[in-house]
Amino acid sequence: IYQAVSEDVFEIILENSHKGKTVYFKKDNKVHEKGSIPVLIDSLLIIKLKTLSGLDFTITEIPQLGKYIHIFAEKNITAIVSTFPTSKGERFVIKLYRQPVNIDELKINEEDKTFLKECLSKRGIILIAGSNLCGKSFLAYSLLNSVNKNNKTVITIESIIKYELQNVIQCELKEKAGFNFEKAAKFISFQNPDIIYTEEVLSTADIKYLSLLSQENKTVITEFLAESPEILLKKLEGEEFKEFR
Repeated sequence: IYQAVSEDVFEIILENSHKGKTVYFKKDNKVHEKGSIPVLIDSLLIIKLKTLSGLDFTITEIPQLGKYIHIFAEKNITAIVSTFPTSKGERFVIKLYRQPVNIDELKINEEDKTFLKECLSKRGIILIAGSNLCGKSFLAYSLLNSVNKNNKTVITIESIIKYELQNVIQCELKEKAGFNFEKAAKFISFQNPDIIYTEEVLSTADIKYLSLLSQENKTVITEFLAESPEILLKKLEGEEFKEFR
């Protein structure tokens, strides 16, 4: 993880091979092999990684999702650990997330900072678009960090909480218990938040729920996977995204 962050990499992949666990770094949608963890210490690594992430190291047949905090250059890096069973054994993906800041600390020009602050004060949808691991969640969390919590109620809906945000009501989905995005979106209006953050938009149903929330005088912040502005516009022209237009 230290090596990955040093190389500005935010996704690590561990796959089984005859050598043990082969380590890959993924950056700019390209996968680079970085070496391997020997068979002799493979099982020790997995037990340590799962224990740190709050996962059950005795379970290998079903996917698991956990996290732990790694300190790098005196800043917290959240490591989200995903396990997935395959015919060759468990595959691990570790995604790294930087500690959020606030709008004034973002490395953007003053005009854009003012624009973001204005967006947070208006009803509607703030759509944060970009490629995979480009920093969408970092920007979303930084926006939430910048809200004046004295007169705004902020609620998040997340598959896993990446950072604990001060004075923000953060909600973690529990699929096993039947608490999914659809149910959370249905009942969140009863909590009467002013600002809502959800993770990446995945379905037409998600879009419908978010659009309805934005029409209730709320600000909705969400993410959208798009490699470029041209791809974003093309996707938004689709029938399933008419609610956003």
